[in-house]
Amino acid sequence: MGESKRPEASVNARVGESGIVFGPSGTRLAWRTRSAAAIFALAFATLFLLAHPYVGIWQDAILYTVQAVRDAHPEHFTHDLFFQFGSQDDWTLYGKLYERLINLVGIRAGNRFGLAAAQVLWWTGMWRLSKRLLPAPWYWVSLLLAAGMPANYGGGFALSYDEFFLTARLPAEALSLWAIAFVLERRSIAALLTALTAMAIHPLIGAVGFATVLIVATPRFPWWRLFAAALAVFAIAQFLAPSPWAIHPFDSEWRSVIRSTVPYLFPSEWPVLPWSRAGWVIALPLMLAAIDTTERHRIWASLALVGIAGVGFATLAALAGHDAFWIQVQLWRALWLLSAVQWVAVLSVVRREWGNRPAMLWLLAVCWLGLELAGGGIAALLLAALMHFERFARARGKPVRFFRELTLPHKACLSAGTLAAASLGVAYQLIFAHAHALVSPATLNFDLPWLEAVIHTRLMVVLVVVLSIAALLRERFPPAAVGVLLILLLAYAIVNFDQRSPTAKIMEARLDAPARAPFAGRVAAGQMVYWDGPVQEIVYPWLLMRTSSYFSVAQTAGIVFHRETTFEAVRRQAIVHGPRTSADAYSGFRYIGSFKPLKPDGILRVCREPGLDFVVSPMHYAGLSTNDEWAPTGQSTYWLYDCRQLNAKAALSVPKNG
Repeated sequence: MGESKRPEASVNARVGESGIVFGPSGTRLAWRTRSAAAIFALAFATLFLLAHPYVGIWQDAILYTVQAVRDAHPEHFTHDLFFQFGSQDDWTLYGKLYERLINLVGIRAGNRFGLAAAQVLWWTGMWRLSKRLLPAPWYWVSLLLAAGMPANYGGGFALSYDEFFLTARLPAEALSLWAIAFVLERRSIAALLTALTAMAIHPLIGAVGFATVLIVATPRFPWWRLFAAALAVFAIAQFLAPSPWAIHPFDSEWRSVIRSTVPYLFPSEWPVLPWSRAGWVIALPLMLAAIDTTERHRIWASLALVGIAGVGFATLAALAGHDAFWIQVQLWRALWLLSAVQWVAVLSVVRREWGNRPAMLWLLAVCWLGLELAGGGIAALLLAALMHFERFARARGKPVRFFRELTLPHKACLSAGTLAAASLGVAYQLIFAHAHALVSPATLNFDLPWLEAVIHTRLMVVLVVVLSIAALLRERFPPAAVGVLLILLLAYAIVNFDQRSPTAKIMEARLDAPARAPFAGRVAAGQMVYWDGPVQEIVYPWLLMRTSSYFSVAQTAGIVFHRETTFEAVRRQAIVHGPRTSADAYSGFRYIGSFKPLKPDGILRVCREPGLDFVVSPMHYAGLSTNDEWAPTGQSTYWLYDCRQLNAKAALSVPKNG
């Protein structure tokens, strides 16, 4: 794609042989020197490792791994709650591809190889896309920001792009980035094929890239008009159509359980913070669609349309709430792509408007500072709307000019706003960092609380900016001093790179050794086990014992896809934890912090469930236990309870009539 047709003098920059010179002072950005290149490369590696520690097979990686294991041995998971009525694996090729990989090299090696390969694919795609949208050295700066900054999007803190655990989302994102880069290079066939491959791996994530490629590749098609018409028809169909028209009817009882358990699936349930984040990442390409006059205008307009359409359709479906299909497809996940390219968009806005609209850039900075507490993203959306109003007015011969001059009153207001937004923002980040440290299962070999607070929050921007300036302003920052700082940070990242939980370490050490599975020889693969432990210990029956699990909160992931799974999960939870009151019957499933081991009467109650073979508990009750124990470490021991024996004893103890 071509460079901007506006003269570079408009942003007070001129290109020299050895770099770019900014401003009247003549400060040289020597990005073409070997030292600058080395600093950029080392800074990227450092920021990436700081923000992407290895957590092993964790969170959704557990679900995708067990789906691959089940593809190899479906008979082992016949009665498992997660699979009994269907799983996400029914709509993707990922599980079958991953199953072939782990059959070749084992689960542990397959997970690590797949994660490394997907990360390389992701970052090469991001590098290629950034290079098409920004000149050097700015695309390097965008990569530093993408590598180091928090990657959350949507209504839940657990949702992020470029996750550092292996799921179908990661390669689908990577292929989508490559597809968009291809279409910008006018390689439309390669772009479409790559986007379709991403959809085959993860339909929800890949569809975002496919839609972007399709819109960019067909610039003459009136996509915005089609979107407006489709949104109106969709709203009428959702709010006025009779329920038999629904693709997948969503009855009130099922909807109640889903809303209380996974509210982030419903944009109508989002609080201000996720809406502010969504507004921010939509506002940036929307601004560039208004002010960029080059061919890049197409990609920014396409991204803005994809983001607005995804959130708009998803919100209408959530408000209507009678068709589960539109909740299941999660159209708001379009935000992952806009969130991933937000730093490219930020730098593009800054480059274009540095000498043109300083007040606008300052106001945009205030919006970012107030993003998480003051609805800064929503304010950024209003700012983008003003940019488009100015553009339309100018096209009609009306000279409207917003945010071009910085008068003294403007400076005073912006200074006060900056101070207030920064104070609130820093306070929030520190509180968030403290909460993250309390709930994080990560284990650190060397802990610096202040540095961890920076790594896991938006305060990371300070470190990214310092490293970027150091790489660019070689004459002001001695490379040796910067190198020492980077080496120290890199050493900290390497020392703390392995942040697997104790459970993950135990599991990964035994993954490919059947003889080291819990209760090997006593519990056969395919029998049903209730493992009475925290949610992350689902890996023991699933991946070590290769058995059906009776109930775990992890098995409720994806309940929005199957009504039967939802209410069977509710029923089994009531068996495990006891009946709940009518007021809180559907108020969500109990999570990790509320785990309490079953007492003897609880074990007997659970064992009465048809088809359940064993209960494993961290508690030893001599009158019930088989006395078979599994002690993976010196600090933890688990005991086996045979439900058939317990049920037989209970039957014998019942007195006969007459």
